[in-house]
Amino acid sequence: MGRRARPCPGKRSLRISFVTQASSRVPTLVFFVNDPALFHFSYQRYLENVIRDSFPAFRGTPIRIEVKKTQTSQRGVSQQTTPPKRRRGKPMQSRTPRRTLRQGK
Repeated sequence: MGRRARPCPGKRSLRISFVTQASSRVPTLVFFVNDPALFHFSYQRYLENVIRDSFPAFRGTPIRIEVKKTQTSQRGVSQQTTPPKRRRGKPMQSRTPRRTLRQGK
């Protein structure tokens, strides 16, 4: 998809974090970007045509494209929308506090 430069009106440029396929009945692709306002409709049509050329199964079927803003934390680092994977090896610790016994004075 890097054949054509993304449009960048003004000083800000569009950054696509990742793309996921949300539905298969009507192929729905969700683009996570830094600012949805920078995702121009002409660039959306361009991406649809590139996807149709790359994947013959999409020829002749409508493709729905949704654009969502990538969630960012307070530090400005993007957060993943999927939960973190559980580490293997150590079992998860209980979150309930343990009572401590105090000896009399």
